[in-house]
Amino acid sequence: MLVKLILWALFLLPWTLLFFLDRKVVKRYMPTALLAALIVTLFSEMAATYDWWEHYKLFPAFVTNIPIVFGPFVVGTILIFYMSFGHFWIYLALNALVNLIFAYPVSYVFERIGLYQLIVYKHWHIIATAMIWALIIYGFQLWMEEVLRGDGRTGRRGLDPADLLRRWFTKREAAR
Repeated sequence: MLVKLILWALFLLPWTLLFFLDRKVVKRYMPTALLAALIVTLFSEMAATYDWWEHYKLFPAFVTNIPIVFGPFVVGTILIFYMSFGHFWIYLALNALVNLIFAYPVSYVFERIGLYQLIVYKHWHIIATAMIWALIIYGFQLWMEEVLRGDGRTGRRGLDPADLLRRWFTKREAAR
């Protein structure tokens, strides 16, 4: 029962932090946070196949540890990008610090109370894979910024759906 309560708290409480952020910030970084969650979800599928770890399943139908991935991981990704995006070395340092804290003291506590148990996977693996994911999602966010705001060289806005539809209808009317 205590484990279930902790997992529900891990799942729901981090989302309350987003109420203190501007909606534009959340909308700006949410695609990157969801990509990160997708990467971790796919990685969890591999972990289940190769027995890298076992975890208490709050949602038995899913292999992924839903409360941790879609709670503190998604919200933490948004907060880290909010605090450091545009300053790559600060972003890397902040990620390294958060990953160190998660991999050692937090992970040991989670193992002790029964949230999960690392089998083949070690604590330093958590840091190494999380840093690789951090590089991937930083590149994705850079790409998203270019697409949404334009690349600055051509002056184009990128992929604006309304603009694309407007141009498409204009070409069709011109062809008549």
